Amino acid sequence: MLLVLISLIVFGLLVLVAIRISFNKKEVNIEEVNPILHASGIYSIIRKSPREQISQIKPSNEDIRKYLLSINVNTMQNDALSGEKIRDFLYFWDKTLNENLKVIEQGDNEGVSFYYYDFFPDTCPVCKDFLKKGQFVTREEIFQFPAIIPPFHIGCTCKLVSFCGKENLQETTESGMIPLFRDKTFPRLPDWKTIKLSNAV
Repeated sequence: MLLVLISLIVFGLLVLVAIRISFNKKEVNIEEVNPILHASGIYSIIRKSPREQISQIKPSNEDIRKYLLSINVNTMQNDALSGEKIRDFLYFWDKTLNENLKVIEQGDNEGVSFYYYDFFPDTCPVCKDFLKKGQFVTREEIFQFPAIIPPFHIGCTCKLVSFCGKENLQETTESGMIPLFRDKTFPRLPDWKTIKLSNAV
């Protein structure tokens, strides 16, 4: 009987210790345990918005403003950009970048794995030498190389469109839907300082 009583006391103590340990145990951060979960792509469990990455790659509004003002300093008076035109370029850059990021974020919610390039309102004369309408990228490529998110230069009209299947299939195949990445090499893209004056707003 005494042995049973001692066994019960020891068991009770072990239960109390286990409860205390479980309360004091640090919460596990999924990202720390398995950072691959954020490696967005076709098989990813978690897809992380590229907003933070893109802010470290694309020029800031201040960079663009300084560059445009430097053009005014180094050019003849007649060719100088007005303050209003500079504001238009900055507005259009932010608008285009946010629209493309929203397409990716919405695609992540819907499980989209492929995106293709299009132009709006018309083909960008700068980008047409670097990519064609209908060329596509995977979500994994966007994760690895956020620089492939438009805009690519000042006044760029390039945009990403989510590829959702049959409704886009005819349009993209007719446009010659081919991958942007060939032989796993990073594609040549326009210099962001290139300015497209028309259709910037």
